[in-house]
Amino acid sequence: MSNVTKKTKVRINVIDVIIILLVLALIATAVYKIYSEVSNSSSNKHSKYIVSFRCDSEYESLLKYLKDGDAVYCVDNDILLGYLYDVPDDGKNTVYKYVADGGEAETGKTMSSSYLTASFKGTLRLASNAVKAKNGNYYSVEDMNISVGSTIEVYTEKTVFTLTVEEIMFELQ
Repeated sequence: MSNVTKKTKVRINVIDVIIILLVLALIATAVYKIYSEVSNSSSNKHSKYIVSFRCDSEYESLLKYLKDGDAVYCVDNDILLGYLYDVPDDGKNTVYKYVADGGEAETGKTMSSSYLTASFKGTLRLASNAVKAKNGNYYSVEDMNISVGSTIEVYTEKTVFTLTVEEIMFELQ
């Protein structure tokens, strides 16, 4: 008996080429989708909506714990509202002490007592999922509505305070 090996030719037809192209397109789409989600969530953590707020009768020592970029969360439902924001070229800190008669006073490093109360103002950028309502003058961050005059108890990594929204602006760049 002789061992005869048969050589079979592999022919690629048009249907095989179409299937291969579809599989490659599916893989490319999945890679692009993953890349866009990862890059979007890490670089776009805030929106272009800027909230100007004031706090009345908070401890003066609180000011040293509020820094630019600190995340601000709502106490009631742990929703990320946004990040403290230092407006460039305004000559003020991110959060600063103010006098009720309209004057402003920057808080110095030395304080006579940590139990003194003061009023202060500041700004924060709303989170990236903030949306302006179509039929109203308010903004929504997840399930929470924010409008001028809203009083919200918030916290950062180091502090808890109550803020009152004074103005909501859209930043043009």
